[in-house]
Amino acid sequence: TASTKATDYIVTRNSDGLKVAVKMEGGKPYFVMPAGGVTITGLSVSPYTFPRAAQIMKRFDLEAFTEKVFDIDDAKAAFECQISGKYPKVLIRCNEIPGE
Repeated sequence: TASTKATDYIVTRNSDGLKVAVKMEGGKPYFVMPAGGVTITGLSVSPYTFPRAAQIMKRFDLEAFTEKVFDIDDAKAAFECQISGKYPKVLIRCNEIPGE
């Protein structure tokens, strides 16, 4: 069948006629994933992006984003709180961090 090469993925159709993206490595398929309605994109970021972002973040009041934190055992309540829309962000703490 016809195929279109996009970066190192080949978009083609499988034996059932479904559109799939195949990542090739060394001339052999590395993995196959459905491609119908899926956009495969890449991203490259400067190595200086994270330190600069960390410096800028200090300038913002982000308390509202960490205002509501639930332990993992209270995940159901966390999801209910998120659905309520009362807080802009609800966090679930998956493990204990000493000093918090």
